[in-house]
Order: sequence, then C-alpha cells, then structure tokens
Amino acid sequence: NMTPSQLLQLGWLPWELVQTPVGPKQVLNGSKVTVEPTRIVETQLVRTLSDAEVASGKQQNREQIKMEAERLLQESNWAQQPDVDNPANPPWLTNKAEFTKYRAQLRAIAIDPPTSDPAWPVLPEAQWGN
Repeated sequence: NMTPSQLLQLGWLPWELVQTPVGPKQVLNGSKVTVEPTRIVETQLVRTLSDAEVASGKQQNREQIKMEAERLLQESNWAQQPDVDNPANPPWLTNKAEFTKYRAQLRAIAIDPPTSDPAWPVLPEAQWGN
C-alpha cells in the first residue's frame, strides 16, 4: 500500500469513499465524485423512498416470504403421508408430531406473511424406527 503523499509524487490522486448511512426509508442512489487538489472523493448519495415505494417493497417482501413458506411446506409434505408413522410399515417416522408442529408454524407464516424476515421454524431431523 502506498501513502497518499507517495501517490501524489507519482501524479496519482488518492481516492476516498465517503459512505452515507442509509435510513429505513432510503436507498443508495448513485454517487458524486469530487476532484480536489490532493484527492478524489466519492460520496454515496441516498434517496428517500415515497410512501408508495415503501408499501410496494413491503408487499414484495410479504410475497417472497409466503413463497418461501409454501416451498418449505411442499418439501415436508412427505412427513404427512398416512403410512409414514405406521410401525407396521417399517421404517416409520417416530417424530411425526414434530413435523406437524413445524408445518403448522409454516402455514401460519404462509397465511399471514410479515413484511420482514420472520422467525423461521427449524426443520426437525427425521427419526426412523425399524
């Protein structure tokens, strides 16, 4: 790494990025570059979202969360088959109740998805009896 004074001796200007904090209703919106005698400064620009954009973003989040909950439900459908926990049909799932609870939590998310990332339930590990 070269110091700023070494860069200046070579005819190069050091570059500095000024990161701008982004609030909850803001997005990055490009940057502004300023050439000064001894450095180049790039400042990030932010833009405040309109109420319609905020509402649209929340609706998109809800839709994505609902799709993820439905995907996880579909992946665990096998655990709800009538014969999966039947000891007369080995191997059988010994912890079907854990899967039923997991799926109920996913259904609640799919039915009424939040606008931000929910506390996702943890997929139980299948336990099999012989």
